[in-house]
Amino acid sequence: MVMIMFCGFSVGAALGGLLAATLIPHFGGARFSSSAHSPAACWLRSLALRLPESVRFLALTGHANQRVAELLGLINPKAAFAPARNSSCMNRICRNSRVLHLFREGRTLVTLLLWVVFS
Repeated sequence: MVMIMFCGFSVGAALGGLLAATLIPHFGGARFSSSAHSPAACWLRSLALRLPESVRFLALTGHANQRVAELLGLINPKAAFAPARNSSCMNRICRNSRVLHLFREGRTLVTLLLWVVFS
């Protein structure tokens, strides 16, 4: 999935450059660059409104136990999460999280591969 994401990013950047090289001679650079700001602003605004807060942050604050249960239900619809317990469970999990957990329970190879890909 990481490789597909990076390939998609590279292809999108290349296509964007080709599109810009085609449009700038016809419409001018100033018009082309200023017209890019409006869609970007709309896109950022929609992201800010639509993306949920991280489950970890919601669980650590302890103010949105029902929302934590809903988000965890989206991740695993077959599991049942008690809203009153999520925050205490997540606090315990987050406090005990260490880098060494990335190398336990068969995650060593995947961790090292991801580090190599992102370095």
